[in-house]
Amino acid sequence: NDPKCGKTFQELTEKAGPGANTVVMAAYLAKEYLISSEQDVNFGPYLQTLPWERGINGQEHIIFWTDDEVDASLTDTFCYKEATDLRSEVSLASTIIEKIVGDSVRIARGEMEDNTGIKWPWQVTPSKATAPVDGLDLAVRGAFVSLLTRSFQDSEEAEKLVPMLDMLQHSEEANIRHSTNE
Repeated sequence: NDPKCGKTFQELTEKAGPGANTVVMAAYLAKEYLISSEQDVNFGPYLQTLPWERGINGQEHIIFWTDDEVDASLTDTFCYKEATDLRSEVSLASTIIEKIVGDSVRIARGEMEDNTGIKWPWQVTPSKATAPVDGLDLAVRGAFVSLLTRSFQDSEEAEKLVPMLDMLQHSEEANIRHSTNE
C-alpha cells in the first residue's frame, strides 16, 4: 500500500512468486530509510534503530561481508554455498529494488525533478541516471539483515517487524503475542 511504489510492489509479488514478499519489504524499508533524512516518514525513528551496516549494535551478518571475507572464512565449509547463494540473491534483489525505488529516492533527495507533478514511480519518466542511488545497496543489505534476523512470526502466523517485539522472539514456536487498541 506504499503510495509511491505500491502498485509496482503488488505487481512484483503477483509475478515473482515465493520470496517476493521479502524483496518488497526490503525495498520498502530501504526506500523509507534513505528518504527519512530528507522527509518525515511514518517509521523514521524505528528505522534509525535497525542495523543498517556492519557493527551497529554488534550486528554481524554474512550479507555485510565482502566476497574476500566469505572466501577466506567459508571456502570448503558446508555453509559456503548457502552463504554465497544468499549474497547473490540479495545482490539481484538490490538491482531490482534500484529500478523500483530509485527515482522515488532521487525525487525525495531533490536529485531529480518530477516534471509531472505526480510522485508515483510508474507515472514519472524514468531517470536517465546511470549511477546507482547513493547508499541504496547498503540500505538494501541492511534491510535484508533486519528482515532475516529481527522479524518474527506471531501466533496468528503473520510476520511482524515491530519495535521491541522483534527482539523478543527467540523460539522455534511462536511465543510473541500482542494486540493493538484502536
